[in-house]
Amino acid sequence: MNTSASFNFTELELRGGELPLPNSSQEKRSILKEPIDEPFVKGPIPIRWFKEAYVAGKAAHGLVPVLWYYHALNGQCFEINLSRLKLLWGISRQTAGRGLRELQDAALIEVERKSGSKSKIKMLKAELKRRASK
Repeated sequence: MNTSASFNFTELELRGGELPLPNSSQEKRSILKEPIDEPFVKGPIPIRWFKEAYVAGKAAHGLVPVLWYYHALNGQCFEINLSRLKLLWGISRQTAGRGLRELQDAALIEVERKSGSKSKIKMLKAELKRRASK
């Protein structure tokens, strides 16, 4: 059966003009890799960490994306200025302190506090569990 004879390419014509296609390989690359102008949270993020954080308490909820953002930028250990969280993230120092205590009680983070300086945070259980290869 010869199907090419019964197929009409003119019926596939784009109405309203031509589809704009990039001319060069440089244009193709720029379309595929446009820069991102806003901060984002880098993954993968273990869902079990989120589940345990949300069970920990209400104050911990607002800190989850903040901690993962700093974790992506700095690695497992980083420092946070609790007073600046209000300006940067809209989280008060008191709520952030409560949230850190809740997450520490849930064994998701370790916190080292010193009066007058930044809190040092160490993320626990942050690594993904890998499946055993067969």
